[in-house]
Amino acid sequence: MRGTSHRGSFRFAGTALAVLLAGGCASSPHPPFAPPSAEETRRLKSSGYELPPVLDAKTLATPAQLQGPNHRIAKRVYSNDRLHVYTIESEAGTFYAWGDDVLDARIREIAAIQAMNEMRTTEEFATAANDARANSLVAEWNLISEPVDSAIGVPQEAWKRANAKGSDRAERRALKAFGHRKREIAAEFAVDPYSSNATLQRELNRLGWAVYAGGLPSMFVPAGVEATGEGDRMLEILRQYSPREIERLNRIELRVIGVPKPLTDEFIRNPWYSPRYATLLVADLAALSKARKRETFIEIAATARSEQDARYFQRSAELMRQYDRNRGRIEEIIEVEGTLIGLTENGKRVVPYPADFAVWSESTAALTDSFTRAVPTDVPEMPTELLLAGSASPAAHRQLESRGVTVVEHAFHALRPAPGTSDAGIE
Repeated sequence: MRGTSHRGSFRFAGTALAVLLAGGCASSPHPPFAPPSAEETRRLKSSGYELPPVLDAKTLATPAQLQGPNHRIAKRVYSNDRLHVYTIESEAGTFYAWGDDVLDARIREIAAIQAMNEMRTTEEFATAANDARANSLVAEWNLISEPVDSAIGVPQEAWKRANAKGSDRAERRALKAFGHRKREIAAEFAVDPYSSNATLQRELNRLGWAVYAGGLPSMFVPAGVEATGEGDRMLEILRQYSPREIERLNRIELRVIGVPKPLTDEFIRNPWYSPRYATLLVADLAALSKARKRETFIEIAATARSEQDARYFQRSAELMRQYDRNRGRIEEIIEVEGTLIGLTENGKRVVPYPADFAVWSESTAALTDSFTRAVPTDVPEMPTELLLAGSASPAAHRQLESRGVTVVEHAFHALRPAPGTSDAGIE
């Protein structure tokens, strides 16, 4: 499915780093949306379309996901025609996971929040917090008692002042050192330091300042709480490199791919791509080494207008990479009405669709119409494979197959490399 905006309809001012300091990547996810009205429901059904289902969490999540020591998933799981939306209750509040792939990450974040909350009750933290207040930035902005929820760790005014021409170098050094400590802490808890989870950001910032300015050991964890990291290369990249360094590396990679500078700027400045999402997307696209017109993918991805859009495009690139690696080389990337399509060496159209559950809806029909028209004039019949992250309803299967589309369900698993081989890109 295409992004929610039209190509070329807007541009962003500033840089990705400026968005981070403004809290653009640290806003809380919105709660589940309201269901369609009775009138809208009648209209859709009379037109032969399905409504996104409301499902029982027990049919989707594992027992460990459903309930743990720090959380419980609500029974009703909503859908927005693309993603399952989970409601997760915990002592730290209510959280939402937009997508099956986000659920485990959100559960880890809740566990990290709980662990950090327990740290705050200890004498060691109280001592470090008191010592941290000797730091001018901590004292001026109350960064321990009133931590901000932006990924940058300080209010926007403080960040602008520290980075203004002729500003205090000591403040810039402090922010850099704090950022490094915060990234280390996030890696210890196996969470994304640029997560949109506002509660997580506040606790990471509070602990980060206590570690940097107060001398609290970063590995200090109270008894009974275990913070274990994952074997995740992306987490290690986020630990080692600052947002500015990651941006520079992504720019270099995009230049190698052949993306023009204005389009690179548009992609980099899009506020919905965190360093994690941007780096994963660029790495997956770079792995399509034989594909022509990879800049087409960036052109469409740059139109993302939400975190869900950015994640959608990132996972689309990942599906294309996995197909290229294990099924057939993608020789060219095209787009039709915002839909990204890979043309393969074995004469197929590959359409990535990283949705949790596809029903036959207006948007699915529009998506199908767009890529079924995308046949080169010199190729009378071209098989089409729809790479679906999850599964499709029986009605969606029938409609797609009647249009000559082969649905590859659970494509991230179906396209895994053969045993004994390694996949390309960043995991």
